[in-house]
Amino acid sequence: MIKEDDMRKLYIIVLCLLGMFFMISCSKKADNSGQGKEMEFTVVDDINILDELKEIIDEKKNDAFQMTFTSGDNMYLVVGYGEQSTGGYSIKVENLCMKEDGIHLKTNLLGPDKEEKVSSKPSFPYVVVKIQTIDAEVTYE
Repeated sequence: MIKEDDMRKLYIIVLCLLGMFFMISCSKKADNSGQGKEMEFTVVDDINILDELKEIIDEKKNDAFQMTFTSGDNMYLVVGYGEQSTGGYSIKVENLCMKEDGIHLKTNLLGPDKEEKVSSKPSFPYVVVKIQTIDAEVTYE
C-alpha cells in the first residue's frame, strides 16, 4: 500500500510536471513581426550606380520590380515602381533590418506635393540601397 507521505510526494511531482508542461506550451513563439536588427545602408545616387547595374535597371524600369545585385563586398537592393504618369516622385526607405529569416527592406513611393511643379513627362522612380554583402534571403515589403 502507498503511504500518505508517498502519496503527497507523488502529488507534488505530478503538479510540478504539469506546471512545467504548461509553461513550455505557453512560451512565446518567435515571429518575424518584430523590427529585427536595423542595418546600416547607403542610398546610391544615379551618378554612382555601377554601369552594369544601371543597364539592368534601364531594362526593367517600365514595370515595378525588386532585385538584388552583388559586386565584390557590396550588395545592392533595388526597388523600382514602374512608369508613373508625371515626375516629382520620391522613394523613402522606411526600414532595413535583419530578421531570423533574412534581410527585410521596406520602401514607400511618395507622390509629388500638390504645390510642387512637376514634369508632365512619365517618370520611372527607383531606389538603390547599398549594404555589405551578406549571404541571406531578401524580402521586399
